[in-house]
Amino acid sequence: MSGDPCWVKCCGNWSPAAAWKPQGGGSTKPPPDLRYRENWGPLAADNPDGWAWSHVLSEQYRQFTGIFGGCWFAQMNQKPDGLNSMVDAFNAITGWTFTMDEALQAGHRSMILQSLFGTQRGWIADFDWKDVGPRFLEPIPDGKYKGFTISKWLPDLIFEYYRLSGRHERTGRPFKNTLDQLGLEEFMEWCQLD
Repeated sequence: MSGDPCWVKCCGNWSPAAAWKPQGGGSTKPPPDLRYRENWGPLAADNPDGWAWSHVLSEQYRQFTGIFGGCWFAQMNQKPDGLNSMVDAFNAITGWTFTMDEALQAGHRSMILQSLFGTQRGWIADFDWKDVGPRFLEPIPDGKYKGFTISKWLPDLIFEYYRLSGRHERTGRPFKNTLDQLGLEEFMEWCQLD
């Protein structure tokens, strides 16, 4: 995928460019430590199916790593025990017994809290596809991928990402059931009502 205009490299992984955000990065296949629960991939560079979920999932484990001060570069998510070592490190530091699923839920909670912070200050999810530089959306002028543009998958790819993460695709606000599932009921006044 190196050199493919619709994929960017982030934290050592190739990621769909349209779905990239600093907390995510995605990958073309699930990390080995998550294959007990994830059955997808490899993802194709010329078809956006699965990109949004790949990004949501990677954002969850990167958020978990970040909230306890771990390093994304050290997590080695595509190596066996790469993510498990982050959970093990967290458990060693705290004396707790977090599971991988609990770690991903903590990461999801962190994602939602960031969205709440942003929406309280006027941010909306539409900014993720409307407020990008024109060069990001214009067709590649020459070379192997001449004429390609990621814009053909926008805004649908962004909408799917928000839906899969439990947020409204246009406002970015979490749905009530998302807040309930994550134990964030205290933020109900900021949830999406429809």
